Amino acid sequence: MHRLLLALSLAMALPAAGEEAAQGGMAEQGGVRIAWRYLSGEAAGLGMLEVETTDAATSAPLRYDRGRLAAWLQRRRAALPEAEIACGDKVKALASQGIGRRADIDLNAYRLLTLNTDGTLAVINPFVGLNNAKLESIIELGGRPSAWLPLPDRLEAWVVLTGPARLVAVDLHARRITRAIELPESEGTPSLAWDVEERLLWLGLPGVAGLGRLDPDRPEEGLRVLPGAAPLGLFADAEDRLRGVVTLEADGGVALRESEGVARRWKVAGRPHLARYSALARRLIVATEAGGDCLDRS
Repeated sequence: MHRLLLALSLAMALPAAGEEAAQGGMAEQGGVRIAWRYLSGEAAGLGMLEVETTDAATSAPLRYDRGRLAAWLQRRRAALPEAEIACGDKVKALASQGIGRRADIDLNAYRLLTLNTDGTLAVINPFVGLNNAKLESIIELGGRPSAWLPLPDRLEAWVVLTGPARLVAVDLHARRITRAIELPESEGTPSLAWDVEERLLWLGLPGVAGLGRLDPDRPEEGLRVLPGAAPLGLFADAEDRLRGVVTLEADGGVALRESEGVARRWKVAGRPHLARYSALARRLIVATEAGGDCLDRS
């Protein structure tokens, strides 16, 4: 029973959004000590929550098998005293299925996102049934999607739309569009890539010269276009093993670009289609019409 009670005790201790409360705390229950610390992230509204569970008597860390530790985050409701609902009763309510009994953030579940041809982004919760369906919410995008890039760590998704051409940002927690940027019309499939190290979004439009660069955390800067050939595709390493973004060009050019320019450039035989990076070999692997090439990063 410690598994559920501890999780809820932590959730009740967290400050509500906007509260200037201490960013850390400790509590004991049933011989178990819980300590938590919240670190604000670089992006507004995002941060990292660190939780440590130890034996209250010996301070030895407690280890839990997979699936035996559950956690929820819930805002304090000023109108309801915290002691009004017993901890055990609240855990039972949160652990049971049903939309009306959800926490603000359920760390034990996941969501499925589908980008649909009718211009919607659907959020599906496989753990909750509503009228025999798992559909939780639908976000109207206002155009036909041609490319997208979900960023789970930021709780957002970027979608390229046509008719009219736009780049929109979707807040996956609030379930709404938070930003829209007009784009030039183009044919084909656009490319989106996320540079983890620089925290930059890169955009390539087929047939449109230049490479779009956007800092999502600085909306006042807008979309900046760096000079260059129209890219066939983009690649960025999601695990942050390769800094920058790789652009593939129709004439066989392959470029590793960083925030302010081109860091390296190669030429391959044939039209490049796909790029991947091997951290072990320190090589960029490019698939082309003629086969493939391994490019030395150093």
